[in-house]
Amino acid sequence: MIVMYNHRHCARNEIGTCKKNTRVLRKICFITFVCLLILQPKTLFSEPHVFPVAHNGLIDLRGWNFLQEGSVELNGFWKFLPDEDDMHFADPDFDDSKWKNLKVPAYWNDVVGKGDGFGWYRLRVLVDDEFWKTKPCLYVKGVNTSYELYVNGIQLMGAGIVGTNPVSAMPSLLPKFANIPKQGKIHEIVVALRVANFFHRGGGMNKPLVLGAEQHVHHNLWTMDFSNALMLGFILMMGIYHIVLWLKRREDFASMWFSIFCFIIFIHTLAIDNYFERFFPEINIYEFRFKIEYMSLAISWVTFAFFVQHLFPREFDRRFILSLLILGILLAVLPLFTKARFYSHFVMLYNILLVGAGIWIVAALIVASVRKRDDAVFVLFGFFVLLLTVVNDILHNHHVIQTFFMSQYGLGGFLFFQSIVLSVRFSRAFRTAEYLSQSLNAEVQIKTEELRLQTQAAIAAKEEIERSIKQIEALNERMTRELMLAKQVHDRIVPKVAVIPKYLQLHIVSRPYMAVGGDYYDFIQMDDKITRIFLVDTMGHGVSASLMTMLIKSEYDKIKLYMKNPADVFQTMNNFFSDNYKSFRTFFTGIIVDVDGNNNYLTFASAGHHEQFFVTQNKLLALERMGRAVGISKDSSYQTVTLKYQSGDKLILFTDGLFEEFNLKREEFGIDRLKRSIEEYKSHQGKIIVERLISQLEDYIIEEQLNDDMTIIAIDLL
Repeated sequence: MIVMYNHRHCARNEIGTCKKNTRVLRKICFITFVCLLILQPKTLFSEPHVFPVAHNGLIDLRGWNFLQEGSVELNGFWKFLPDEDDMHFADPDFDDSKWKNLKVPAYWNDVVGKGDGFGWYRLRVLVDDEFWKTKPCLYVKGVNTSYELYVNGIQLMGAGIVGTNPVSAMPSLLPKFANIPKQGKIHEIVVALRVANFFHRGGGMNKPLVLGAEQHVHHNLWTMDFSNALMLGFILMMGIYHIVLWLKRREDFASMWFSIFCFIIFIHTLAIDNYFERFFPEINIYEFRFKIEYMSLAISWVTFAFFVQHLFPREFDRRFILSLLILGILLAVLPLFTKARFYSHFVMLYNILLVGAGIWIVAALIVASVRKRDDAVFVLFGFFVLLLTVVNDILHNHHVIQTFFMSQYGLGGFLFFQSIVLSVRFSRAFRTAEYLSQSLNAEVQIKTEELRLQTQAAIAAKEEIERSIKQIEALNERMTRELMLAKQVHDRIVPKVAVIPKYLQLHIVSRPYMAVGGDYYDFIQMDDKITRIFLVDTMGHGVSASLMTMLIKSEYDKIKLYMKNPADVFQTMNNFFSDNYKSFRTFFTGIIVDVDGNNNYLTFASAGHHEQFFVTQNKLLALERMGRAVGISKDSSYQTVTLKYQSGDKLILFTDGLFEEFNLKREEFGIDRLKRSIEEYKSHQGKIIVERLISQLEDYIIEEQLNDDMTIIAIDLL
């Protein structure tokens, strides 16, 4: 009893400690999230300014108060000249009136027609005397993928090496900041950028240049760095916290996957916020930076999906998780073996993976919330906010909408809700442990009795299942014997060997849908030079259809030798089946072909049978469907058609099972595809035609089972 008490006491203390730690974590998350909001007053709380915009390479900033109204992003239409390089373009007096207008920020791909290349940007900025009192400066976050920036003809800064080809150029996305010297024209400054890109799908000024007072720009950069550092620390802290939770409770895989997600987002944020370039400014880490960005983007949502799947396993389809894992691995491996110039073209695929996975996760979380799974509403709300901010960032980054990057706030909000979930779960665990410690013995007795009853019920169910299995096995064995007997009978009624005249060659393939089927064929020698071929396709499959073929054979054998006209054969059989078996509601289609080898004539009649094919003089003709199927109506009538053939012609007869087959996409093989195939192989012998048709059909349906009985007869007329 003392040992049991100490064990319960320790468990309660451990859960209580975790609960206290989670409360502290929730407070830290809330304070961090509030700090992130407060540190962005320009975008979240203040009234929006109407900022000046450049038109035709000119922006007027006269009267703009940089100290009170803030910095200005030099957005709008700049002057742009692609594929030419002349240092005179940096001269403030250079005439750029004939240059193109190009919107900034944006890639130059739509104007140049490609991402690779080089060119010059120019913008005239009109300022007043107050402008120079603010110690003006320019901030460049990055230009794809190297640049030199000139103000009034003087180079202020640059990143990478600008060249006219991939050999002479070197990329860099290092952010730069520089003060503008007061010289030349006082009320006009000319900003010129020499830009080159041979290392990314998009080239040019895809990020805005910021012009402002030194004090204001410094403050904004400090605020941005502080908020980013705060978020990075927040993410890293959550990752470490969850990995510790997993190490203490290894079966809690949700904590493990969430910690991996946090670490990946931490590395991804370092990449997209240019921290690698800032940490190692002397090293060209362009390719490394992009590999980290794209690989982490692909893997992050996969790990997050695993996290949510372990929280709510019943709402997530394993096939979706597996598909997401495979696609994520492929997109993560792609940057390892290629350059950014190549895999950056697939950014839309990365975004589709991100948004698609996000929508699927939202749908699953909605289902979990409707089913009232524990904490599903908190996770859903937090993730939905995160997904909205991510979609906003994608659209803003592609210049579809003009907002600002919000994902860090969405991530902060989600982590805050995740801390709530942790707190709620630990509180629930604490209450559960407390309840179990108070009523452990009673619960054990109840569960033991329930287990005993369930075990007895399981044993009884097992015995009943075993009896049922034995009965089913016996019944199955009996049905198998009877089916094999039916197959033997059916096989005997189908001719295997016959005396074929020298003027004919037959090649036949017949495959039933089941062990027995409803296709039947027959061929007889009417006299010295006339051979009759008979092919029918009964309605249905299996045993019932097989019995029908036996009945057809019995009636056909009575009349086949003395009725010279094929149409009379069908007329007689139709009268018989309509009179005697109309209540069975069954029917069959068929075709009879008499081959006159003495006079080279084909005489045929059809009873609702699908069009067949006749190859004569290397041309493909269709023997059209005529008459109704036998057994539908006693009023049916049939007619005979006679055709002349020549040596070397071929006749292709078949049942509809040859073309009414489907592939994995439930797309039919179809009569048109069959006709094209016969047209393709019509110059070959009938045996080759049959082999090719069967091979094409098997390749089309792959592993799918036949949907119908199938028979094909190829006749070479010699």
